[in-house]
Amino acid sequence: MNKTNTTIEEEYEKCIMCGEQTNVLSSTPIEQREFFEIGCGQLCLNCYLKLRDSSNRENAKLSAQIVNAIEHINKN
Repeated sequence: MNKTNTTIEEEYEKCIMCGEQTNVLSSTPIEQREFFEIGCGQLCLNCYLKLRDSSNRENAKLSAQIVNAIEHINKN
């Protein structure tokens, strides 16, 4: 991978659920971000919609995935 691609990827947030790069710049204040979950982080549109539109059972599963992702980040 060349330096240009690395720089571009580092400028954008990644979804905390699926790891896909979002279109949100890392420098964007959280108050101005779409699909940002306070206390968790940035989500892509698809994961945000899954989180918001799913049943209670699915929400519990996704919430557990968020907690697992946060725990993984904190360990590193």
